Amino acid sequence: MGILQITGLSENPRGVKLRYKLVQNVKNKTPASPNSAFEPADVREAHAKLAAARVKYAEQNPAFQRALARVNELERLTKVEPGLPANLREAKARLAELRVDYAEQHPRIQEAIAKVKALEQK
Repeated sequence: MGILQITGLSENPRGVKLRYKLVQNVKNKTPASPNSAFEPADVREAHAKLAAARVKYAEQNPAFQRALARVNELERLTKVEPGLPANLREAKARLAELRVDYAEQHPRIQEAIAKVKALEQK
């Protein structure tokens, strides 16, 4: 575990200059809350996609904003509703992504809300 920084680009030969620092004592890291002793796989995957989007796009780019919305929603669900089934977590995360691009009354948002409500009733 650590941090990676892209410090520059080179043209000849084409490449990327990187700087990194590894964390030494990961075992002693205190979790944010008692329920976050481990991070669910969907959150880890969303963080990885967010990191990739951060490298590829500016933070104002909709693709980055969608990835950020997904991470924020999955982290919220992990804290607030830790026992949710995977399909409901995915539906709520997808709804958060859609809200980046569409207004609340848009048909795609309404469909996603209906899907979340149907999953919640099961």
